[in-house]
Amino acid sequence: MEKTQTQLNGSLLSGIQRKATSLSKRSILVGTLATLACTSAIYMVLSGNVQQQESAKDTMMSLSTAKSFLSLDEVNKSWRLLSLPSSIKPENSIDNVQLSPNGNLYVTAYAGSNEDGSDSGSYVVYHYNLTSQIWGQVESSFSLQGVDFTNLPGSDEYNMLLYDSNNAIHQVSQRDFTKVERVSQLEITPSGTYHILREEGLSDSEESLDQLQNYLDTNNIAYVLYESEEVYQFELRDENALILNQDQKLQGFGDQCLNDVTVGKDGSLWGLACDDNSEFNSLSQVIQWVDKNEEWVALKGVQGSSIAALDSEKLIILQNDNKIWINFA
Repeated sequence: MEKTQTQLNGSLLSGIQRKATSLSKRSILVGTLATLACTSAIYMVLSGNVQQQESAKDTMMSLSTAKSFLSLDEVNKSWRLLSLPSSIKPENSIDNVQLSPNGNLYVTAYAGSNEDGSDSGSYVVYHYNLTSQIWGQVESSFSLQGVDFTNLPGSDEYNMLLYDSNNAIHQVSQRDFTKVERVSQLEITPSGTYHILREEGLSDSEESLDQLQNYLDTNNIAYVLYESEEVYQFELRDENALILNQDQKLQGFGDQCLNDVTVGKDGSLWGLACDDNSEFNSLSQVIQWVDKNEEWVALKGVQGSSIAALDSEKLIILQNDNKIWINFA
């Protein structure tokens, strides 16, 4: 495979985007996304009043009319509140939700304070099998900050990337590297192409990143290197990267400001819209890109602080107070 390297001038990208914590956790694509198939299963109801399901057309709204957020304290029967493991306490606030390439749910939660009351600065990563409905915990020999996944064929463990409290990335499989620093985000496409977002302005040595690049060069592995002055984060859709600029607009997808973006396994594109009142409201309107009309549309009443999409219909949404909502069995 011929190596390709793209560089975009940049400066510091603060913190880890995820997923990851995420959104860990992302070449620009304006491809044909899956036909919009959102049904009344994602219609929210006003608190205390269970309304009749509306048609799919009424469920989707223009962003210009989606100004008010509804409470998810009560929802129709198509949504359910996911039961959390007992180890997640109210003080262990969940930071984000994400789905692995194999369709398992991963949740990153704050680990809490140290015994002396100081901030531990670390997180705990839980995983949930949607089929068996069993929770587990990701074990690590270092303090975790988040988790992300590459898109290679194989198990979750083979694709897993762990962020430590110093923002270094560890490849669990050690397929190509053990640890790399000065990188905000790293993704690998199904064919093996690397997409790397380099952090600027940190005092950490670039030695590990140089070693990784030398390894990729030596093994003729294609990679794209981004700088963070222009790139906020990116998401992979198959072999292509969708770039969210520092102005939080997705290249090639209009002028909509996005707090986060995620891609379903079928190529469906979802986001959390920036809001004029975002300073006072931690929740954002959930929106979906409709390729046919080349526009973003809002899911009526659906809001969240983090979102994971299995496909064009199946969503997992994180809200305040560690509430995780799921609209499929």
